[in-house]
Amino acid sequence: MEKSSQSNRRPFAEDLSQSSYERNGKLFELKEHPNVVVRLNSIDVSSEEKLAGEVARLKENRGLFASLEQDGVRVAKFDYVIGNKGQGGFAESYALVEKINGKNLVEMESFDARAVVEIDECYAGYMMHLLHVLKKNGRYWSDIQPGQIVYGTRDGDVVPHAYVVDIDPVARSFTNMDGSKNDHNKMESEIFFFASNLQTVYGYVSTLEGKAGNKSSFEATRARFREVLDRFRLIITDMPGGRIKDYALRIQVKLEKEMGAIPAVL
Repeated sequence: MEKSSQSNRRPFAEDLSQSSYERNGKLFELKEHPNVVVRLNSIDVSSEEKLAGEVARLKENRGLFASLEQDGVRVAKFDYVIGNKGQGGFAESYALVEKINGKNLVEMESFDARAVVEIDECYAGYMMHLLHVLKKNGRYWSDIQPGQIVYGTRDGDVVPHAYVVDIDPVARSFTNMDGSKNDHNKMESEIFFFASNLQTVYGYVSTLEGKAGNKSSFEATRARFREVLDRFRLIITDMPGGRIKDYALRIQVKLEKEMGAIPAVL
């Protein structure tokens, strides 16, 4: 497709160019707005119901990241636009994300004292996000990998901070025992994925602490992590026995040991 005809159908007054942060050909930049990165996805809008579903999903994404911010996680400013409907009932969904000038945590070889504080604050906020989900139910972000976080500055920042920059979330739901006890399969699935996420996040934290040169660097994160483990133990201890409960308890005991928590007697 020629650039001119495609850009005329896109909901922007300026052309998109491939971003220097290119990922599978889906990241672009706006020439006259260099502080914005545009992520492109194709969505099915072949019916009013499917379009409404996509709009509802984007609204849920906003709410998810708003809850992360409330819990202390810095998120790059973003917005969503749907446009350029083509043949076959598909359209383009654009996520416009504020560019953070810096490096993601994977690219950074080591962390200075300030970076440790900022990254600790970010992951501690995420653990608070998980704790609130355990207490109140709801959706949680399950993809807080270091490559999704950039340590740098946005316009107006005097010092760098750790910002979440990937706002197309991998999210899951968690329902407490009262809400899912009549659906055993759903309960087991939610427990399995939540336990797996805890194990994955611990791996991220441990790796990042290694870059700081001190295994106990992320003190706030570890404190919040122990709170999550305490709450999660209460939930899985009360669930019916089975291989999923055994799996979750193995992860629980392992992480309690790694985090220095004193587990309750089973």
